[in-house]
Amino acid sequence: MSFFISRIAEDPFYVVSWIVIVTFSICVHEFAHAWMALRLGDDTAAREGHLSLNPLIQMGWMSLMLLALFGIAWGSVPVDPRRLRTAARAA
Repeated sequence: MSFFISRIAEDPFYVVSWIVIVTFSICVHEFAHAWMALRLGDDTAAREGHLSLNPLIQMGWMSLMLLALFGIAWGSVPVDPRRLRTAARAA
């Protein structure tokens, strides 16, 4: 972890570009989860605002802070598997 922090002083462009790329990638990934859940019948993520590329919604403050400090990040989208349509339910 100290490698990421020490890299800020050495090459700030690398760190900032890495943070932007990782943030964008996580937001697109989580948006795709929310969109697919909606297509399969679960509107939980849509009701909670996750059909957005906003990093504060997709990742949250804690994930963004840890990404900026240590290079560790995650995202989450709420999905209720009981609401998903399946082939068995469609028949």
